[in-house]
Amino acid sequence: MNLGYVEIRGMDVNAGIDLTIPLSSSPTHPLTISANGTYTYQKAQDFTDPTDPLTFGGQIAYIPWHSSSVMTSVSWNGLSLQYVFNYVGTRYSASANTLANQVPAWHTHDLAVKYNIQHFHISLEINNLANQQYEIIRNYPMPGLNGKVVIKYSL
Repeated sequence: MNLGYVEIRGMDVNAGIDLTIPLSSSPTHPLTISANGTYTYQKAQDFTDPTDPLTFGGQIAYIPWHSSSVMTSVSWNGLSLQYVFNYVGTRYSASANTLANQVPAWHTHDLAVKYNIQHFHISLEINNLANQQYEIIRNYPMPGLNGKVVIKYSL
């Protein structure tokens, strides 16, 4: 969608921590724990047409005010367990910020188990654990509970 004049104000906050814990039973393979989080606030307003009270000053279509994600992982000796939480807040599917155009907020919980050994990478991923029904774009539903197995070999 092309818009003539917009103003976007907001903030991004990112934080992370990585811990390496030496294990006396396995001194060459420490336990590593990681956690990373992001939060975004955006007030993205359309100021293109001051004569249109439905769109002037309204939030731009599909831009949520709030979104965030958290990713955590625990790894040891090529094996890792990961958890990801994603959240996208309420937004609108059109320039007119009306209740009829409102797209509900959504969130997902994802899990992955990964194993790397020499040239092999094997992973099992389970996405949308809560089986939440949601749409990123109106009338295009995203998959519910789903998963995949990935096996890679590289030289």
